[in-house]
Amino acid sequence: MINVPRREIGPATLEKLGTYANERQISMHQACGETGLAERLDTATASACSAYHLARQRPQALLRRRPDWRLRQMVLDLDYENWIRQNCSSDDIAAKRMGNVWFLIDSLKNILEKDESAKAT
Repeated sequence: MINVPRREIGPATLEKLGTYANERQISMHQACGETGLAERLDTATASACSAYHLARQRPQALLRRRPDWRLRQMVLDLDYENWIRQNCSSDDIAAKRMGNVWFLIDSLKNILEKDESAKAT
C-alpha cells in the first residue's frame, strides 16, 4: 500500500525502512513519520516516505469534521485518479472506476448525515 499510487518506494527502501522500524521497535508507518529516517535514506526517498505518512495521518484527524470533503481531499492527495488512469486499459474504464470512488464517498456522506439528523431528533 505504501507504493500505491506509485511513490518511488521500492524493495531496497522497504528493507531500510523495516530495519529502522525494528531498531526503534515501532511500525513501518510510524517510522515514515520520524525525522531520524532521513539519515538512512536519500532526500527524495525520505520525502516520499514522509508524504505517505502525512497522507495516512491527515484523514484520521480531519474526518471528524467534514467526512465527505476530507475523503475527497484524501483521494486527491494520494493522486488516486492518476494511478487509476495509469492502470486501466482505457479512459472510459478509468472514468467509471473514479465514478465509483466518488459514488462511495457521496453514499458515506448521506449515511453520516442521516445518522446525525437521527441523533439530533
